[in-house]
Amino acid sequence: MKLSMNYLMIWSMVFLFAGSCAVQRGSDTPGKRFVPTGVFTAKQKASAAGTGGLRTMALYPEGEVRVSHDYQRTGEPPVLEFGSWEQHDGRVVVQLVGQWGSESRKYSQPTRVQLEQGADGLVVVGNDNSAFASEGLTLQLQEGQPILLDHSRWQLRELSTREGERIVLNDPAEYTLEFSEDGRLSGQADCNRFTAGYFTVGTSLYLTPVAATRAMCPEDSLSDRYLQAVNRADSFRLQDRELHLSYGNGSGTMRFILQGQG
Repeated sequence: MKLSMNYLMIWSMVFLFAGSCAVQRGSDTPGKRFVPTGVFTAKQKASAAGTGGLRTMALYPEGEVRVSHDYQRTGEPPVLEFGSWEQHDGRVVVQLVGQWGSESRKYSQPTRVQLEQGADGLVVVGNDNSAFASEGLTLQLQEGQPILLDHSRWQLRELSTREGERIVLNDPAEYTLEFSEDGRLSGQADCNRFTAGYFTVGTSLYLTPVAATRAMCPEDSLSDRYLQAVNRADSFRLQDRELHLSYGNGSGTMRFILQGQG
């Protein structure tokens, strides 16, 4: 009886060990849940299956998705779309619900796009709208995580140009920038106030034309110059509680310090 009990204990330990190994191997099997947040891009040639150009898709941790379709035609701005994303049965399911721009609109029916994880990024495997991207296209993952600027307030600290000019402001509180949740940008330019609509896809920044008051500021004011730079802003990056806005396709940069969030 004692010998039989020892055998039972040994075999029980063997089964427990085998079971634990099976669970561990199972956790490494293909199809496990992954977190696909990031910025993904793809260049696509025009074909019967879809329109060519550069596609950029930003998947945010908050479940929001933003997409730009740059058809790279002179004088034609990119098409900007927004919506949400979720994971379902090992796939990333994107639902685009509207377009952003001077005349933003919601779609009567969302555009649904399905993607799967590939070696270099996400692969389109299903698409309700061929204008997004043809099936089989790989959107490659870029460096860095997408960040929303919503609920942030900034003060201008420095304005510089590609030619080497550099202006450091003594009173940053006179030149501000605020990003609201509803897609509105506003701020102060010395004695003037301004506002515009804004939209980000990854690190790209898109603005509607800036509307500003026209008060006469002091002669040495940077109001006009600041407004011109904001109106031409096209990309951004965040570093150590600072916001760096590039404008004019790299012709200049504005450096802001964080004033507050929320």
